[in-house]
Amino acid sequence: MKKKIGIILVACLAMFATGCGCDKKEEKVEKKEDEVKVNTSEDIVKDQVVEGLKLTNTSLSSQNGMATLVTEVSNDTGKDEYLLSFNIYIKDKDGNIIAENFGYVGEVIPNGTSRTITSSWDQELVGATAVEYSINR
Repeated sequence: MKKKIGIILVACLAMFATGCGCDKKEEKVEKKEDEVKVNTSEDIVKDQVVEGLKLTNTSLSSQNGMATLVTEVSNDTGKDEYLLSFNIYIKDKDGNIIAENFGYVGEVIPNGTSRTITSSWDQELVGATAVEYSINR
């Protein structure tokens, strides 16, 4: 009799320890880090010259619902240039402006030097196909 009670007790403890034999599977959802999406459209990354200033090394990336544009502004005009900011227009495939912002400079860019401008939007711009600039002096 003691053996039967011992076996029943061990079986009950085993069932309790394993969750009563229920198949409880935890679903593991792998949270994939939001990846950076880089826009490599030709009219986004191409070098441009605006009023004698060169805009090069342009990149437009999107992540977590935000977009960031980085471009290098080089002054090879032969004279120092004061720049307040750049208006930046992001366009879709039909040439429509889908986002605009400005890149603040706010200083003199001496001849032969460069500055990097960074602008951000609170939207992903993976569908953008072109970027255009105008200068505010």
